[in-house]
Amino acid sequence: MKLTEYTIKVDPDGSIYFLYNDDSPLRELGKMQSVRASHVEWSVEEQAWVVWINEPTLYVDPFNGLKEEVKPLRKRLDHSFKNRDDAIQAEINVLNDRLANGVDIKALFN
Repeated sequence: MKLTEYTIKVDPDGSIYFLYNDDSPLRELGKMQSVRASHVEWSVEEQAWVVWINEPTLYVDPFNGLKEEVKPLRKRLDHSFKNRDDAIQAEINVLNDRLANGVDIKALFN
C-alpha cells in the first residue's frame, strides 16, 4: 500500500481544502467539490510549459473597510519548464506551500 502525504486546510465552518489526486482517500468522507486553483499550459512563444496560479484578490471598501473577495488574478510562476511533469510538480509544491502557510484559501479555489 502506497502512503501519500497531504497538506489539508480545515476552516472553522468545516470546509476542507487539499490538492486532489485520484488516490485521495478523502473522497470517502462525503460529497466533494473540485475547482481549479492553477493551470499548466504550453507556451508557444517559449516552447516550454508554464504554471499559472490563481492569486487571491481582495477589495477593501475605503469608506467602511468591508472586505470582499473578487475574481482571482492569474499569476505566472517565474520559471518555465521543458518537461510537463516538472511543471506539474512545481504547481503542486507552490499550492501545498500556500495551504500550509495560511494563504486565503477560498480565493485560490475560485
